[in-house]
Amino acid sequence: MKTNPEDVGETFQEWGETFVGMYVAYCKNKPFSNSLLIEHGGSFFADLQVSYGHGLSISAYLIKPVQRITKYQLLLKDLLTCCEEGSENSLQAGLDVMLSVPRRANDAMYVNMLHGYDENLDSLGKVVLQDAFTVFDPKLLRRKGKERHIFLFEQALVFSKETKDTDGKIKYLYKSKIKVNGFASSLYERIKHNSTLQRGPQRALAKVLPLQQGAQKCDLF
Repeated sequence: MKTNPEDVGETFQEWGETFVGMYVAYCKNKPFSNSLLIEHGGSFFADLQVSYGHGLSISAYLIKPVQRITKYQLLLKDLLTCCEEGSENSLQAGLDVMLSVPRRANDAMYVNMLHGYDENLDSLGKVVLQDAFTVFDPKLLRRKGKERHIFLFEQALVFSKETKDTDGKIKYLYKSKIKVNGFASSLYERIKHNSTLQRGPQRALAKVLPLQQGAQKCDLF
């Protein structure tokens, strides 16, 4: 390991999915653990901290795994600067694994906020992209579009409407879906590189969504 820093990258590659899965689950559930501490913790953990003389609170310990993600990224970036030419591929691959964690965790948190979809979301595959878009009816492009939160899965494009519950928390109500039949990656590239999508957080979907036969009949609004 001392003479071959690229071995570190290979380790992240080998255990990538397991590693990412644990961190994504932890980050996704972090807001719930915070809520549980506030609602049910009371002074219990604070009293333990005092009695055992710990310098950090329970909240400080719970945030450490999240902070460690950035530390792993910095470690891999530092190793990239000192590895021999031609041996950086494994380190870069390992870095890509850790760079994907925040995005995948964020995507998972948004999927948790999706309500009203009666089927198993796991059947749609992994989330490729989720974001707010302005959606236009292909038959009525002259009319003003509707703001919708879109979830692009490997097998389907899911349309939802942002709303708030009685406590003021944001949630997304399922509207419809379009099967993408395996071209999610190519659709993602079209969305990412289309110039009209780089002008602000509200993106226009009409120019990049290849609606198939029957898709126009979906209730996107």
